[in-house]
Amino acid sequence: MPFYPSERADLEALRKEYGGIHLPLEEEELDYFRQTERVGQLHNRLIIPPPKPGRVVETAHLRLLINKDFDLNNLIEDIFDVISPVFRIKIDFGFLMENILTEDPDSRYRFHWPQISTGLPIEPHLIKNKSTKKEFLENIPNWSDIPKLVEIQHENQSSFRKSGYNLTKLLTCSVYVTKMK
Repeated sequence: MPFYPSERADLEALRKEYGGIHLPLEEEELDYFRQTERVGQLHNRLIIPPPKPGRVVETAHLRLLINKDFDLNNLIEDIFDVISPVFRIKIDFGFLMENILTEDPDSRYRFHWPQISTGLPIEPHLIKNKSTKKEFLENIPNWSDIPKLVEIQHENQSSFRKSGYNLTKLLTCSVYVTKMK
């Protein structure tokens, strides 16, 4: 089911409301994004691809920059206030990785993109009513636990630790909302 026009407008308003974050990046970390032409990853975005013919679901990808003041619970509550059920929700984070053992300055940093498939294991991710909204909110991990959970979810998918890289900073939060029929 496609998003209602009001839901699209409300998601865009949330993107703007949560904008203006100053990322806690050191100059050499920011240089990595400039040199690799990935500065575009450091912007708030709302992406809702046009629905494909005959498709019964539509997914919105809300990507927000985060810092120490970011409040995931408030964001999810705000999303729940503007999107009508039934929908699936997945949350993942983009993060900076660093290999402090490398002598090659061009290989010191890597950015790991968020993906639906590596989202946090928060249940129930299918939101049908107020009860499932409440249960999802109650199951959001403490903010201090999220970096480790993100690392575990992405390690299972990419094995970056074997290469000497470690998560150093969460930079973006991606919320994927898929409207269901």
